[in-house]
Formats: sequence, C-alpha cells, structure tokens
Amino acid sequence: MPNKPRLQEDAGKIQVTFNKSQLELIDKFKGIFGNSRAEVVRYIVTNWLFDKRDKK
Repeated sequence: MPNKPRLQEDAGKIQVTFNKSQLELIDKFKGIFGNSRAEVVRYIVTNWLFDKRDKK
C-alpha cells in the first residue's frame, strides 16, 4: 500500500464532506496531484498548510 505511515499512531483520519461541484473540481486534479480523491485532498491541504506556515 503506497504512502502508508510507518507507524499507525502517526496517522489520523478526518471525515469531510464535499458538495458535487467541489468533488468535480477535485476529480479534475486526479492524475496531477494524486490518483484518488483522498490523495488530491491531502496534497491540497498539506500544500496550503505549508504555504501558511511560511508566511508567519
């Protein structure tokens, strides 16, 4: 399984809900930012967090 954390306690799950138009937008980035919706959302969120961290 790709990109699994080494230790289970290093991981956490958060359930989120997207509307239809948000899912369509996420799907447009499949293959670019990841191969699944989860990978795309993870990529977007982590990049946003790193961007905000650098601006402080």
